[in-house]
Amino acid sequence: MAEKPHPYGAKRNALRSDTVTTAVKAQIKSTLDQQIDAAVDTALVDLSG
Repeated sequence: MAEKPHPYGAKRNALRSDTVTTAVKAQIKSTLDQQIDAAVDTALVDLSG
């Protein structure tokens, strides 16, 4: 007979997963914001040049 997973263990793993997902999303957003800023700066320099 298979052992049932402990309900609190599953919830803790889900919370940890949400925390990691949130951290990854924040990192991606930060990286994208930096890339967009750099692209806009480059475009503005090209336009003014």
